[in-house]
Amino acid sequence: MLFTMFLDSIELSKIACVSRYFNWFSNNEVIRYYLVFMHFGVEVKCCDTWLETSIVLNVDNMINLNSKWINSMTYKEIMIEVYKIPTSRYFYRVRYLRELQERYYPCEEAREGHYWTSIYDKDLMNEIEETHVKRKLTQKELDAFKRVFTREFLVMYYSVFICEKDKSLKLFNQLRFFSSLDSEILKLATVEFF
Repeated sequence: MLFTMFLDSIELSKIACVSRYFNWFSNNEVIRYYLVFMHFGVEVKCCDTWLETSIVLNVDNMINLNSKWINSMTYKEIMIEVYKIPTSRYFYRVRYLRELQERYYPCEEAREGHYWTSIYDKDLMNEIEETHVKRKLTQKELDAFKRVFTREFLVMYYSVFICEKDKSLKLFNQLRFFSSLDSEILKLATVEFF
């Protein structure tokens, strides 16, 4: 089972062709559950079997909810905190994510900009330097911004926003949808806030 740590769902399916043992191994529901949990942090099937779930999540490029953010919380833990906020408070969940992210900006001046729907890249850092900070960012600040402006955080942000806007949508489906988008498309996506 150790080598499943290094294989994704598609690679595991490929080795199933090698022998009956690998075929049995790669189609084993317990192995697939472990794979889905380890690679995506997901404990709920989105298809009929864990095999199908693992393949779908891999194809969708699902974020790993077990990964840790800059504050050492996993993305799953952040989502749990978000969903402790009562639904009666209009967009407080989105606001919580924005304020959480701003709390970890390495320089106060950057809070003047609305960067919570951003993924780290050089253009973003240049904009922050030129528009708000008015100086060259240090390497330590750049490293911190890289850990703040993650693709995973943006996927969570958009997913929570869409679910707040339309209460009938399922969060897990939104996480899958936004995970499936290329980072460049995610950067271009805009939503009407407040």
